[in-house]
Amino acid sequence: MSWPTRPPLPCSVREMTEPERAWVGAMVEAEGSVTERPTKSHHTYRDWVLQLANTDFEITSALLRTTGVGHVYWAEPPTGTRPQLHWRVNRKLDLLDLQRQLAPYCMKIRRLEYPS
Repeated sequence: MSWPTRPPLPCSVREMTEPERAWVGAMVEAEGSVTERPTKSHHTYRDWVLQLANTDFEITSALLRTTGVGHVYWAEPPTGTRPQLHWRVNRKLDLLDLQRQLAPYCMKIRRLEYPS
């Protein structure tokens, strides 16, 4: 028996204003990373991740509120360092919409490339 496949959910990124796009783009450019990684199930397929770590909890929560997407998680700090929150987006449709909105302000997000 095979399970029916669901169509992908629509993109859930908020349509940001120009100042919001500039701020999010600058934060990703300054403190974030956009990296390609292999998926766990298929080593031939690669997946993209946008991630930003910051010790200022308000900045991390503002990223989540402004974009409307991503996950925030707590990173246990090494001894002697301040605690950090990480904001991560790895859903393809969300990343492509973030790329559309942030590309004028962030060189890192322009790297996103998915096979057609």
